Formats: sequence, C-alpha cells, structure tokens
Amino acid sequence: MRSISSLVCASLVSLVLISCQSPQPTLPTNPTTPSVSSTAIPVGKAPHGIAAAAGFVYNSNSEQNTISVIDAQSNQVVATLTVPSGHPGYVKASHDGKYLLVVNPDAGQLHVYDPAQSHKLLQSVSVGKMPDLVVPSETAGKVWVSLAGETAIVELDFTQGFDKAPAQRKLTVGQTNVNDDHRALAVGKTVLAASNSRDNNVSLLDAASGRLQDIQAGNNPAVVGIGSLEGRDKVLLIGNSASHSVTLYDLESKEKVTLTDVGQTPTALVTVPSLERAFITMAGSNEVAVIDYRNRRLVGKIAVGNRPVHIYQAPESMQIQHEGHDHGAELWVGNDGGASVSLIDATALSVKATVAVGKGHHKMAFWGQKAFVSNITDNTVSAVDRNKITQ
Repeated sequence: MRSISSLVCASLVSLVLISCQSPQPTLPTNPTTPSVSSTAIPVGKAPHGIAAAAGFVYNSNSEQNTISVIDAQSNQVVATLTVPSGHPGYVKASHDGKYLLVVNPDAGQLHVYDPAQSHKLLQSVSVGKMPDLVVPSETAGKVWVSLAGETAIVELDFTQGFDKAPAQRKLTVGQTNVNDDHRALAVGKTVLAASNSRDNNVSLLDAASGRLQDIQAGNNPAVVGIGSLEGRDKVLLIGNSASHSVTLYDLESKEKVTLTDVGQTPTALVTVPSLERAFITMAGSNEVAVIDYRNRRLVGKIAVGNRPVHIYQAPESMQIQHEGHDHGAELWVGNDGGASVSLIDATALSVKATVAVGKGHHKMAFWGQKAFVSNITDNTVSAVDRNKITQ
C-alpha cells in the first residue's frame, strides 16, 4: 500500500495536507478558473463598512460623515445619509434584515436606521469608547458591540423593537493596545469571545452569566471564531497574526492545540458547521487555511489572490443549482492587494471563479443574486451578479 505522503504529494488537488512529512507548496489556482467583471458604483470617500437591508446596500464612507445608499436592483446610489457627530465605521443589518446598525467610533454610538421609513435615523445609542465590531443575534433582537477603547463589550437588547431604547449590559474583557482601534469579537450560541491585544490573550465569556476566563494563545491573537458541533458551541478558534498560527481550544475538555503550518498572518475567519470546518484568510501568504475543528487539524490551504483579508459565506439563496443539486457553501474572499475577489467551493476546496473589483480594503454584502464589494482606494462599490458566473 502506498504511504499517505506519497498519495498526497502525487495528487493534483490544490491543497497542502498536514500529513506530508516535508513542507509542501500550495499549488496555484487552476488556470481555467473563469475571470468575471463587476460593475463599479461611485460612492463617497474611503468606502469601508457595508451591509444590505430591505433591498438596499449601505456603504459607510469612512473619511466622510456619510453613508451611501444603493438600490440593490438598479445598482444606483439613491440617497446619501449624514451620520451625526463623527464618521461611520462598521455596519450590519439586524437579524431580520429590516434595520441598519451603524457603529460611530468618534461619538461612541450605535445608530439605528429604518429603510422602510426613507432610511430614517431611529435612534443613536451611546455604547462606550471606540466601538468597533457589531454582531447581531441570528434569531432575536440582541446585538453585541466590541469596544476598542475600554475593557468591555456591550450587549444591547432590542427585543422590544429597534425604535425603542435597548437594555444594556457591559461585559468585562481584557485590554487593547493604546493605539489599537480594533477588537475582534465572536458570538456563539452560549459563549462570546473577544481579543485583547495588550494582554495578548482572548477573553471567553459565558453569554448568560458574563463569567470570564482568559485563554492564552499565540502572539497577537487578532482573529476569533466559534465552531459548533451538533448544535452546540464546541471549539474556540484563535488566529495569531504575529506568530502565524491558529489555536483551537475545546470548550468542553479544555484541551488546546496550536497549528503552526497554516500560512502567514491570519486575518479573518468563517465557520461552516455543516462541514465542521473553519476557513481562515492568510494575508501574508495569499492562502485560505482550512481547519477541521472537530479533529483540530489542518486540512489544507487554498491559493487565492494577493493579500486576502476578509472572507464571507454567501447566503444559501445565492447558491447556483446544477443538475438538481447545489454546490454547498460558497465563500467569497477579498484580495485587498489584488483588486479581486476569489469564490471558493467550501466542499470541493477549490476556487470557482475570480472576480475583478476595485482597489483597496474589500468588505462585502449580499442581496438577492448579487454581491457588493467596497473598494476603499477607488471610492467605489463593485456590484457582482452571481448569475453571470458560470461555475
């Protein structure tokens, strides 16, 4: 019988398997992968955060106090909103897709807009110093905001309505560096996780009680995620950007494994529970690392474009059917240094297509059969019609 190493090293798939005894290069993307164009939509200065709600795409212009509102059907800017007292940061849609949530780091606020009322600003909620990421609950009216300027994350309860003042609860976490304006945040079914750049660890909290424990990982744990199994939170995943590693912490056994052959500079991750895998962008080595979080091992690395920073899972409604079966989870990777987006088949572990977009930091939102990509350098948003991608 041939050894595992010989089988792997002879294979033609574009993966590097951890079972190989010697380091193996990540194979280049198949040259037949189609290239697809996109439509450029001019917006404000330094477009950054982007979200879709109620048929509109909202793009925050990070060097202005404005938000560009794009009609998702026509690809036209139909309104420009003025953000009070500062510049808009990250944006998200509410769990039901009916409201827009906008972080304002300058004012320490979360703004709530209603698309159904001509994008009316319903309220501005003071949350704390330097709010960063905003994560809505998937099923209810709760929203969590990470604070980069203080040792806390904030839980907001909008279950009485997004037009009503939410109940607030601050949960204590660790410290960020003085000049750090980012704190990673992950929300599971029963636990929360937040990165602490100054303490060089991750705060793991029980969502109900707020009880805290600190998890030591590698150097500069800047990316966090929670992998679920059988409907429960199972594994805390930590991407260590300075030590170029991924730490997996089993929430039940408390065992910890650190994988070092994952690539360079982890920046973002998504989990696909149906596959029991996490996909982590490696901006320093132009790859996406694929982690089997049940068995806590590296499956392989997929070559993408230049400097992949952000990764998203497209909604199920966007999947293209083929011979009566869909292709499973589809991941979109923003290649910030390459003015492109790579589409990954999460089951086949292959790049399905490469889409040309504008230049700069790429964040994404999805509505219908379209993806919208912010291009911070070009002052544009790229609209991509998924129906025009053949694979």
